[in-house]
Amino acid sequence: MVDRRQRQMCIRDSWKKERIDIYHKRNTCFVGIDMHKDAHCAVVIDCWMNKLGEVNFENRPSRFPAFVEDVRKICGIKEIVFGLEDTRGFGRNLAAYLVGRKFEVKHVNPAYTSAVRLANPIIYKDDSYDAYCVARVLRDMVDTLQDAKHEDIFWTIRQMVKRRDFRFAELAEFDPRTPTLFAKKEISDTGEAVFSPMPVKEFPLTH
Repeated sequence: MVDRRQRQMCIRDSWKKERIDIYHKRNTCFVGIDMHKDAHCAVVIDCWMNKLGEVNFENRPSRFPAFVEDVRKICGIKEIVFGLEDTRGFGRNLAAYLVGRKFEVKHVNPAYTSAVRLANPIIYKDDSYDAYCVARVLRDMVDTLQDAKHEDIFWTIRQMVKRRDFRFAELAEFDPRTPTLFAKKEISDTGEAVFSPMPVKEFPLTH
Protein backbone atom coordinates (compact mmCIF):
# COMPACT_ATOMS: atom_id res chain seq x y z
CA MET A 1 0.00 0.00 0.00
CA VAL A 2 2.84 2.33 0.90
CA ASP A 3 4.72 1.54 -2.32
CA ARG A 4 1.61 2.22 -4.37
CA ARG A 5 1.11 5.57 -2.66
CA GLN A 6 4.76 6.49 -3.23
CA ARG A 7 4.47 5.61 -6.92
CA GLN A 8 1.37 7.78 -7.24
CA MET A 9 3.19 10.68 -5.57
CA CYS A 10 6.18 10.25 -7.89
CA ILE A 11 3.90 10.21 -10.95
CA ARG A 12 2.09 13.32 -9.69
CA ASP A 13 5.37 15.15 -9.05
CA SER A 14 6.73 14.14 -12.46
CA TRP A 15 3.53 15.31 -14.19
CA LYS A 16 3.68 18.61 -12.30
CA LYS A 17 7.33 19.13 -13.22
CA GLU A 18 6.55 18.36 -16.88
CA ARG A 19 3.78 20.98 -16.86
CA ILE A 20 6.19 23.55 -15.40
CA ASP A 21 8.81 22.69 -18.05
CA ILE A 22 6.28 23.02 -20.88
CA TYR A 23 5.07 26.35 -19.51
CA HIS A 24 8.66 27.56 -19.19
CA LYS A 25 9.50 26.56 -22.77
CA ARG A 26 6.36 28.29 -24.08
CA ASN A 27 7.70 31.51 -22.62
CA THR A 28 11.25 31.10 -23.93
CA CYS A 29 12.93 32.12 -27.17
CA PHE A 30 15.76 29.94 -28.44
CA VAL A 31 18.51 31.75 -30.34
CA GLY A 32 20.84 29.62 -32.45
CA ILE A 33 23.99 31.32 -33.73
CA ASP A 34 26.16 30.16 -36.62
CA MET A 35 29.67 31.41 -35.88
CA HIS A 36 32.15 32.77 -38.43
CA LYS A 37 35.34 34.81 -38.34
CA ASP A 38 33.93 38.08 -39.66
CA ALA A 39 30.16 37.84 -39.12
CA HIS A 40 27.60 35.74 -37.26
CA CYS A 41 24.08 34.68 -38.19
CA ALA A 42 21.43 34.26 -35.46
CA VAL A 43 17.99 32.67 -35.87
CA VAL A 44 15.28 32.98 -33.21
CA ILE A 45 12.62 30.25 -32.80
CA ASP A 46 9.86 29.51 -30.29
CA CYS A 47 9.07 26.23 -28.53
CA TRP A 48 7.04 25.09 -31.57
CA MET A 49 10.15 25.51 -33.77
CA ASN A 50 8.61 28.42 -35.67
CA LYS A 51 11.15 30.90 -36.97
CA LEU A 52 10.49 34.28 -35.35
CA GLY A 53 13.33 36.26 -36.86
CA GLU A 54 16.91 36.41 -38.07
CA VAL A 55 19.77 38.76 -37.18
CA ASN A 56 23.09 39.08 -39.02
CA PHE A 57 25.83 41.03 -37.29
CA GLU A 58 29.58 41.55 -37.39
CA ASN A 59 31.89 39.67 -35.07
CA ARG A 60 32.95 42.83 -33.27
CA PRO A 61 32.32 43.60 -29.58
CA SER A 62 31.00 47.04 -30.53
CA ARG A 63 28.16 45.33 -32.48
CA PHE A 64 27.07 43.00 -29.69
CA PRO A 65 24.80 45.47 -27.81
CA ALA A 66 22.83 46.22 -31.00
CA PHE A 67 22.51 42.47 -31.64
CA VAL A 68 21.08 41.88 -28.16
CA GLU A 69 18.59 44.73 -28.65
CA ASP A 70 17.45 43.25 -31.97
CA VAL A 71 16.89 39.89 -30.27
CA ARG A 72 14.94 41.56 -27.47
CA LYS A 73 12.65 43.23 -30.02
CA ILE A 74 11.94 39.85 -31.60
CA CYS A 75 11.35 38.01 -28.31
CA GLY A 76 9.44 40.72 -26.44
CA ILE A 77 8.89 39.78 -22.80
CA LYS A 78 9.91 36.13 -23.25
CA GLU A 79 13.06 34.72 -21.72
CA ILE A 80 16.06 34.26 -24.03
CA VAL A 81 18.45 31.34 -24.28
CA PHE A 82 21.46 31.47 -26.60
CA GLY A 83 23.10 28.48 -28.26
CA LEU A 84 26.61 28.75 -29.78
CA GLU A 85 28.50 26.04 -31.64
CA ASP A 86 31.88 27.62 -30.93
CA THR A 87 32.47 29.26 -27.55
CA ARG A 88 36.29 29.17 -27.54
CA GLY A 89 37.21 30.23 -31.07
CA PHE A 90 35.26 32.66 -33.23
CA GLY A 91 32.45 32.77 -30.67
CA ARG A 92 34.61 33.40 -27.62
CA ASN A 93 34.05 37.17 -27.45
CA LEU A 94 30.30 36.87 -27.96
CA ALA A 95 29.97 34.09 -25.37
CA ALA A 96 31.92 36.16 -22.84
CA TYR A 97 29.73 39.20 -23.56
CA LEU A 98 26.46 37.28 -23.13
CA VAL A 99 27.58 35.43 -20.00
CA GLY A 100 28.78 38.72 -18.51
CA ARG A 101 25.27 40.13 -18.97
CA LYS A 102 23.67 37.18 -17.15
CA PHE A 103 22.16 35.50 -20.20
CA GLU A 104 21.81 31.73 -20.33
CA VAL A 105 24.33 30.54 -22.92
CA LYS A 106 24.69 26.91 -24.02
CA HIS A 107 27.46 25.19 -25.96
CA VAL A 108 25.93 23.20 -28.86
CA ASN A 109 28.01 20.29 -30.14
CA PRO A 110 28.42 20.61 -33.94
CA ALA A 111 27.70 16.87 -34.28
CA TYR A 112 24.13 17.46 -33.04
CA THR A 113 23.65 20.28 -35.53
CA SER A 114 24.96 18.13 -38.37
CA ALA A 115 22.55 15.32 -37.43
CA VAL A 116 19.58 17.71 -37.60
CA ARG A 117 20.74 19.04 -40.98
CA LEU A 118 21.22 15.55 -42.46
CA ALA A 119 17.80 14.41 -41.18
CA ASN A 120 16.17 16.76 -43.69
CA PRO A 121 15.35 15.06 -47.04
CA ILE A 122 16.68 18.16 -48.81
CA ILE A 123 20.04 19.14 -47.35
CA TYR A 124 20.51 22.90 -47.13
CA LYS A 125 23.90 24.47 -46.44
CA ASP A 126 23.73 28.17 -45.70
CA ASP A 127 24.30 30.29 -42.62
CA SER A 128 20.60 30.87 -41.95
CA TYR A 129 19.69 27.18 -41.99
CA ASP A 130 22.77 26.25 -39.95
CA ALA A 131 21.70 28.76 -37.29
CA TYR A 132 18.17 27.33 -37.39
CA CYS A 133 19.58 23.83 -36.79
CA VAL A 134 21.54 25.14 -33.81
CA ALA A 135 18.34 26.68 -32.43
CA ARG A 136 16.47 23.39 -32.88
CA VAL A 137 19.13 21.45 -30.97
CA LEU A 138 19.05 24.13 -28.28
CA ARG A 139 15.27 23.83 -28.00
CA ASP A 140 15.34 20.02 -27.75
CA MET A 141 18.36 19.67 -25.43
CA VAL A 142 18.37 22.89 -23.44
CA ASP A 143 18.29 20.96 -20.14
CA THR A 144 21.28 18.74 -20.98
CA LEU A 145 23.61 21.00 -22.98
CA GLN A 146 26.69 22.36 -21.23
CA ASP A 147 26.76 25.95 -20.11
CA ALA A 148 29.25 28.12 -21.96
CA LYS A 149 32.16 28.82 -19.63
CA HIS A 150 34.47 31.76 -20.11
CA GLU A 151 37.85 30.22 -19.23
CA ASP A 152 40.80 32.27 -20.42
CA ILE A 153 43.38 29.58 -19.64
CA PHE A 154 42.36 27.38 -22.61
CA TRP A 155 42.26 30.32 -25.00
CA THR A 156 45.69 31.50 -23.76
CA ILE A 157 47.27 28.07 -24.28
CA ARG A 158 45.76 27.84 -27.74
CA GLN A 159 47.17 31.23 -28.71
CA MET A 160 50.62 30.31 -27.35
CA VAL A 161 50.68 27.07 -29.38
CA LYS A 162 49.68 28.94 -32.54
CA ARG A 163 52.37 31.56 -31.91
CA ARG A 164 55.01 28.85 -31.37
CA ASP A 165 54.06 27.10 -34.62
CA PHE A 166 54.20 30.41 -36.46
CA ARG A 167 57.68 31.12 -35.10
CA PHE A 168 58.93 27.66 -36.10
CA ALA A 169 57.55 28.20 -39.60
CA GLU A 170 59.37 31.53 -39.79
CA LEU A 171 62.64 29.94 -38.67
CA ALA A 172 62.24 27.16 -41.24
CA GLU A 173 62.21 29.73 -44.04
CA PHE A 174 65.73 30.90 -43.07
CA ASP A 175 67.21 27.56 -42.02
CA PRO A 176 65.31 24.32 -42.75
CA ARG A 177 67.28 22.53 -40.02
CA THR A 178 66.17 24.87 -37.23
CA PRO A 179 62.73 23.39 -36.39
CA THR A 180 64.08 19.82 -36.35
CA LEU A 181 66.59 20.77 -33.68
CA PHE A 182 63.84 21.60 -31.17
CA ALA A 183 60.66 19.88 -32.37
CA LYS A 184 59.24 17.33 -34.75
CA LYS A 185 56.43 18.00 -37.20
CA GLU A 186 53.19 16.08 -36.59
CA ILE A 187 49.56 16.12 -37.75
CA SER A 188 46.99 17.09 -35.11
CA ASP A 189 43.51 15.59 -34.63
CA THR A 190 42.06 18.41 -36.73
CA GLY A 191 44.42 17.69 -39.62
CA GLU A 192 46.64 20.71 -39.03
CA ALA A 193 50.45 20.50 -39.16
CA VAL A 194 51.89 21.29 -35.72
CA PHE A 195 55.31 21.14 -34.09
CA SER A 196 55.64 18.88 -31.07
CA PRO A 197 58.48 19.99 -28.73
CA MET A 198 61.27 17.46 -28.22
CA PRO A 199 62.66 16.96 -24.68
CA VAL A 200 66.17 18.28 -24.15
CA LYS A 201 68.36 15.57 -22.60
CA GLU A 202 71.60 17.50 -22.33
CA PHE A 203 72.18 21.21 -22.46
CA PRO A 204 75.34 22.21 -24.31
CA LEU A 205 77.93 24.12 -22.38
CA THR A 206 78.03 27.81 -23.12
CA HIS A 207 81.12 29.97 -22.82
